[in-house]
Amino acid sequence: MTRAARHPILVLPPILILLLSGIGCTTTATSNTKRTGTEQLLVSNAVDRALEQADFSSLKGQRVFVDPQFLDCVDKNYIIASTRHHLLRSGALVVDKLEDCRVRLEIRTGAVGTDASEAFLGIPEITLPGLMTLPEVQVATRSRQTGVAKLGFVAYQMDSQRQLPGGGISLAQSDDSNWYVLGIGPYRDGTLVDEFGRSAATQLHNVPDQLPANVAFRAADSVEPRAPDPIRLTGEEKVTGQAKATGQAKATGQAKATGEQQATDEAEAARDTSTREAPAAVEDTLDSHEKPADSR
Repeated sequence: MTRAARHPILVLPPILILLLSGIGCTTTATSNTKRTGTEQLLVSNAVDRALEQADFSSLKGQRVFVDPQFLDCVDKNYIIASTRHHLLRSGALVVDKLEDCRVRLEIRTGAVGTDASEAFLGIPEITLPGLMTLPEVQVATRSRQTGVAKLGFVAYQMDSQRQLPGGGISLAQSDDSNWYVLGIGPYRDGTLVDEFGRSAATQLHNVPDQLPANVAFRAADSVEPRAPDPIRLTGEEKVTGQAKATGQAKATGQAKATGEQQATDEAEAARDTSTREAPAAVEDTLDSHEKPADSR
């Protein structure tokens, strides 16, 4: 029997040295923005919901200038750009200079921000006499963060400085809730979840080209002309195209039928005319033969 077999404790130091040499630690550096992504999504979602309550259809065809001088809040540029987008969708002509507009639209903000709240179902922490404290027991917890946007709109004509009817205030709220049951979660609900669901369900008709993964420029002569993308028609456009094609076919058929009918009528008229002229020609021939006989 060897010495290591008689004394197993002598084998432990080499094994420990091997284990310790294989143990390491890795640290990954992370950084966060000053504002969380959830906060920015809550604010933008509240702004979108507030603008959806505004109706700009009466400004269709009008040259409109969006005046942002009364905007003083976070995400100011998003509010201006979203308002311009809604105006364009309504048919308005958005201009960049005040002297080019006919209608001036002013936007003001009453509130743009977020709030947070927490609640739980269970037993709170209880302090008993004698410096004894019972710990808190949470069966279910909910952390909720809300966003709010209060936007005011007023529009007036530049030439008369008269207010256009229909201005007012639009107020909307967004929320994001996270539920934990016995420490298991989160289970999310709220307007942000709905927005993510709509975005995932939306499918683009024309998928944009993706950028290449590498950069390698070529000479201009070696670039092959790219074939145009095929035109994809929606259901309404297909029905409209079929209707147009059917209408053109009917018009062509009617034109051919009309031309054939006219040709047939002309041929019958010419035949009748020749039929009426034939006896007259025969009579003239007979008369021409009879007249010399009478003279003799």
